[in-house]
Amino acid sequence: MKMDEEKFLAFQIVSRNETITVGLEHGVVSAIFSKMHVKGPTNLELQVGGLNTKNDESVKWLDRSLELGEVIKVKVVKVNPAEISSWRRSYHCEPTEEDLLKSFRKLERELKEEGLVE
Repeated sequence: MKMDEEKFLAFQIVSRNETITVGLEHGVVSAIFSKMHVKGPTNLELQVGGLNTKNDESVKWLDRSLELGEVIKVKVVKVNPAEISSWRRSYHCEPTEEDLLKSFRKLERELKEEGLVE
């Protein structure tokens, strides 16, 4: 197999004198820029992660605050799997039995109010 055939599309992100390459051969990659202001100071954040659909694993490359005036550069690149920056697993908490029961009772009540169940 030729070396170029093993390559896949990815993103090279440059910020704060740091360059990372993010991508998954099989899956989804997303970058989320967020601004949150409820009470107190405004929070600016960058999160870069994805879902490896080959093994249903959530991954995260970046999760950090942004600074006013910070420049983020994104370049679309074609890379070999070895060129991807290391990530960490992103764990999701499973709902407890109590959480599931609350959700069930809420949905049951809504369905009764709509006359869809007795």
